[in-house]
Amino acid sequence: MTAAGPLRALAALALGFLALAGAAGAQDATSFQPRCIVATLDNAPHAICETGAIAGGRVMHVRYQKEGATGVAEANFLSFTSVGKASSVLAVIDRGDRRRQRVVSLASGDAARLIEAARVAGPNNRFGVGQLADRYETLVPIGASRDEVARATTGMRADGAIGDSGRLLIDALRQLTLAQSERLVLLLASDGKPEDRAYGRDDVVKALRDAKVVAVTVAFRERPDAPGPEIAALRRLAEDTGGLFFDVGSQSGRLEDAAVTRFAQFVGSGGTATFPLNRVDPRGRYLLTLEFENGRAVTGAFFADVPAGSGAPAAPPPAAPAPRAAPGPAISTNTPAGTPPPAAGARPQPGSTEVPGLMDRSGLDNLADWFSAEWRQRPTLVIGLPAGALLIAAGVAWLAVRRKRRKPILAWLELADQNRTRVPVKATAVRIGRHSENDIRFENRSVHRYHAILTRDLASGRFVISDVSKDLEHSNGVLVNGEMSLKSVLADGDTVELGEVKFRFLYP
Repeated sequence: MTAAGPLRALAALALGFLALAGAAGAQDATSFQPRCIVATLDNAPHAICETGAIAGGRVMHVRYQKEGATGVAEANFLSFTSVGKASSVLAVIDRGDRRRQRVVSLASGDAARLIEAARVAGPNNRFGVGQLADRYETLVPIGASRDEVARATTGMRADGAIGDSGRLLIDALRQLTLAQSERLVLLLASDGKPEDRAYGRDDVVKALRDAKVVAVTVAFRERPDAPGPEIAALRRLAEDTGGLFFDVGSQSGRLEDAAVTRFAQFVGSGGTATFPLNRVDPRGRYLLTLEFENGRAVTGAFFADVPAGSGAPAAPPPAAPAPRAAPGPAISTNTPAGTPPPAAGARPQPGSTEVPGLMDRSGLDNLADWFSAEWRQRPTLVIGLPAGALLIAAGVAWLAVRRKRRKPILAWLELADQNRTRVPVKATAVRIGRHSENDIRFENRSVHRYHAILTRDLASGRFVISDVSKDLEHSNGVLVNGEMSLKSVLADGDTVELGEVKFRFLYP
């Protein structure tokens, strides 16, 4: 029996429960985070890895390699759509505030274009449409026909009533989670005006993550020269949930065709890769590389902690050390020539350093006798060994949790105060101002409510600071190295002034 049949069947089943966990894993950089399980196929341990939604196009090859080993092999890859899996997309159009009719018209039109492209790319995909005003309202439920979607998105008018957009998005999310699909996508078309009063962005992100939902946001500018913190908020909503962000420019006022195609590919992208682990030593870190049809590649890694019964051959038992001739501090691990091996099933004598195996029928009895003998001779050691192991395990777990929670520091803001206080920058888009919604908040009255935004260019890794206070009647602006600037690429050590607040920008 070949492995192709069970590999395909098991991978198809694995897609069902892994796709939900992978729904929020869209990446558009040079790396991704696979979600893997280990299973036994043909009496050997295999990894079954769900890639999640991947921005970049169709995956052509998936190659794998155990870290530190030589040679790269190709995994068996089943795409998300090839096994009949589908996505459910709920398009939500923000139509509050009747002054935004142009934005509402553009948003509803482009939402219809995105849905149609995703429908053509994946015949099994399902779609619905909702709207935000003073409340959330489902216009057509998930599973609506093409004509129903077209009617719901045609001629949509600005409502004039404004509600708490964060709370309303969570209401929309509840409707989306009722859909019976392997992948859930919330498509939000908005100008991103900050209307949240009861719910903040973090509440929405947490709700999306808990529901395993990807957010795809499309930002429509109310004015060509007003990027504002609201645009950054939409970007971060997509980034923090593993989705896509599209910024509709002021020139055409419509999404480019390339962006529409990219969304359609994203909704049905990714899949399941299956490959064998190292038979001799399956435990360890494995690297996966996805190669796309356009030549781009992304790499991810996972650690295979192979469970018992995985099919991996058992490691040979270590040679038993020689019994001690007399009590003493030194323990020899060399067996003298001519020493006969212990008889099968023989119980260790008091003072022996041999710990019996647990796979034979008398293993538990042997272990109990060994602990009893050691307790009589060295009670401190018998208590200390498990206690020490427990402390070490707790320490390792604590470090792992800290490492998982710790976000990398991308830059520092060194304030010009007496202590040279340093404020870390941990995100690729950071809002700065006096309002509580900002990521970095300065309470000085010379700082505007929404004063500046720091964004990181993914290609160069450099940060750009943009002045978003210019639409105010009296603006203190942003000074970089003493010169007023609307937008500047920051170098290490540059001095930035926001009103009376002054700091140096430092790369780590």
